Amino acid sequence: MNNNRIYLRDNKKSYLDLYLLNKNLNEKTELKRPALIVCPGGVYLYKSYREGEPVAMQFSALGYQTFVLSYPTLWDRKYYRKEDIVTNPVCPYPEQVLDLFKSISLIRENANEWGVDPDKIYVMGFSAGGHVAASAGVNWTNTDYLKRINIDNPEQVKPNAVLLSYPMVDAELIRIRADHPDKIKFYNPEEKLQAEYLLMSLFGTNEPTEDMWNEMLLMDRISKDTVPFFIWHTYEDQVTPAEQTTLFVKKLLEKNIRCEYHLFSKGHHGMSLSTPAVATTPGDYNYNNAIWPILADLFLKGLPEEK
Repeated sequence: MNNNRIYLRDNKKSYLDLYLLNKNLNEKTELKRPALIVCPGGVYLYKSYREGEPVAMQFSALGYQTFVLSYPTLWDRKYYRKEDIVTNPVCPYPEQVLDLFKSISLIRENANEWGVDPDKIYVMGFSAGGHVAASAGVNWTNTDYLKRINIDNPEQVKPNAVLLSYPMVDAELIRIRADHPDKIKFYNPEEKLQAEYLLMSLFGTNEPTEDMWNEMLLMDRISKDTVPFFIWHTYEDQVTPAEQTTLFVKKLLEKNIRCEYHLFSKGHHGMSLSTPAVATTPGDYNYNNAIWPILADLFLKGLPEEK
């Protein structure tokens, strides 16, 4: 495997980690593999690395050329005490999505060198990273976004499908957490601390406009151009409720967008692969849920070829 890191911004806060299988692994033939870009979660404040490299390794074993995107966040890591917090310069939404578009374009440009099938470039996101990935799936024709990264052809940044794990697809939930913390049941002090910094992390201001909020709403942006989606969630998730994901799926169906949705009955938010490899407590894994990478792989393999 060839590992490398490519920086997407001069400040080196955004980068793409590459995990490339040797092109000649299969009987000495140069195989063009599907590519998968993983977007870790982290409340748009930091990155949850247990949703990054371990996931990439799992899909590498399934035959994908994998990449992990580190997009700009206000914090470099998760903080537990306010006095320890060090902040980065603000980089408001949709800069994270623009970095994902840059990554898709970069992979297409280097498809031959990296052993990638340019018609099979997929993106995956967890929690807040799911919002980044889903935004790419519904916004890849957004001319304003493309102008900001100097790309003329939308096909250059199009993900061929999006995979979502317990995603945040409803910005209104963030709005309630940030604007009305008294209406939210926080399950630990860290969640309440994060709520204090959400608006600055997302918008670069503590007084976002209505237009800023509306830009984060994804369901209204689903159209005939939206790409296929594979999504899984858990009934017990109390951070990003499954009913919001279900409404997102309903909108995909209304627009006749190919999708597959798995709602597992057990498991809290943030389980990643749902295996002991990424667990800190026994509650972090569930072997019934751990089948989701196989289900996602089968979904991608069953998609019709791009015309």
